[in-house]
Amino acid sequence: MNNTVVYEYGCRIDKESEPLVTEQIDLSRRLYNSIIEVISGIRKQGEEILQQKSEKYALVVRQIEDMNNEFKQAKAKNDEERMIEIRAIEKKLWAERKPARAEASKLAKEELTTLYGQIGKNSAHQTYQLTQEFYKATGLYSETAWVTHDAALKAWDKVRASGGKLHFRSVTLRNIDHIDVRFGKGGGEPIQDIEAGKKKMLTLNEPGTGKYQGFSFRISNRLDGKNIFREATGTWQKHRPFPEGAMLTTVRLVRKRTGPDIKWYLQFQLKVNSEQLEIKTEDRQPLATIHFGWSLNDNGLRRIASVATSHSADRAKFIDLPYELMEDFSRSDALLKERDKLRDHFVEKVLPQFDPWDCTEAQQKEYAALLRLPAQHVSASRLTRFNWQLQHSGTEFIALQEFSKKDQKLYRAQSHIRTTALNRRRKMYQQIALDMVKQYETIVISM
Repeated sequence: MNNTVVYEYGCRIDKESEPLVTEQIDLSRRLYNSIIEVISGIRKQGEEILQQKSEKYALVVRQIEDMNNEFKQAKAKNDEERMIEIRAIEKKLWAERKPARAEASKLAKEELTTLYGQIGKNSAHQTYQLTQEFYKATGLYSETAWVTHDAALKAWDKVRASGGKLHFRSVTLRNIDHIDVRFGKGGGEPIQDIEAGKKKMLTLNEPGTGKYQGFSFRISNRLDGKNIFREATGTWQKHRPFPEGAMLTTVRLVRKRTGPDIKWYLQFQLKVNSEQLEIKTEDRQPLATIHFGWSLNDNGLRRIASVATSHSADRAKFIDLPYELMEDFSRSDALLKERDKLRDHFVEKVLPQFDPWDCTEAQQKEYAALLRLPAQHVSASRLTRFNWQLQHSGTEFIALQEFSKKDQKLYRAQSHIRTTALNRRRKMYQQIALDMVKQYETIVISM
């Protein structure tokens, strides 16, 4: 039996290759958003058909929309009691919406089948045609284009039945991006053949710098009727060997963003035999129980859990969060409070002084909405977006520009500290879990 595993190695991209890789990632995001836009349009038509077929479903949808509008009005007035009431009503309406939608779907089965038939992986499907036209027109690497296409279809499958929302990929909110090479034919390629340099799409043993091996990630495409071959090169740190006999199915060149820092990785998706995944364990004890809870130890550190291996309470072990992690979370919280103070001062003292006489009608409406809301209900991202709109329309609001710069600086610092701390905590949990699996036959978890 084959199992899929992912091996990840740190790498560095050569400076001359960074623009190429960044361009490919940006094109991949544009393609994903274009596919989601097409699917959303088709889905909107599907919703109209459902509401035409079922008056009950149409009524529930209208009621939910009315409740959303009432909630916005209550939020503008800071009426917390009314907001709680509306959320309780919405919860009941959403519970009614699910069976009503299922009934409407049965009535509109034929129309929906024809409509949603435009979404799929065959050449007759609209999403397939869009992907093909996009990578031929823009120079996006075809393998990355089809991986992006598959990701958009997976997102659609998750929300198709429930009626949930499809989300676009945002430049600021997305922390992980990648470009891909797939070796899908025949179940992949032997990883030893890749290491031996038998495939031009990826070479791993290029001359590197110092103790690190070089690699070459080939990006080929057909642009304007011509074959174009480009390569992203760099060095990678092979800290462990690949499993013997593994089949390589996909390689990803991954960009991970943590605050202002960017790190690169090579990920190898491999198919290996079950025997190669067997965990070698020592003589394991029969039983351990782990109880999760929240408390503080005598030194003020957060106590995460207790582990017992016998009936004696004296022999119980405790798992505490390291002091360094608690310090990092405290620093992140302090920066977040500083951001909140900066926003509150701006909304309450500075924003009302702005004169929107030369703004567009949409900008004037947004400004009026910002003034109606309490400071704590105005997000910094909304102010930054308003600043972007003003700048691109030629309207000067110097104080807002200065606020956006300060807030972005604080956000990057806070995000960097918190994300790094969360990653370190996750790795700590993973190591604890791995150690326990090696030491105990059975683990009972109490929450």
